[in-house]
Amino acid sequence: MVDIEKSFQRLEKINEEIRDPQLPLNKAAELFEEGIGLSNQIEKAINQVEQKVEILMNPPADNSGEADFQLFSEEDNQ
Repeated sequence: MVDIEKSFQRLEKINEEIRDPQLPLNKAAELFEEGIGLSNQIEKAINQVEQKVEILMNPPADNSGEADFQLFSEEDNQ
């Protein structure tokens, strides 16, 4: 899973760098592309967290008393 905090920190750094009026256009374009990618990764990670919270707050009804889903994948534990 994406480290949301580190991704936000990098996005903030990109924001600072891209505002430099002396930054060459090609470097600004590279930073912009990186920022868009980070933004997409952050959005995906937040959506995954929201889904997990929703499951925890509203567990599915199950007659056996055991949920048939996995909240956290092995990747999340790394």
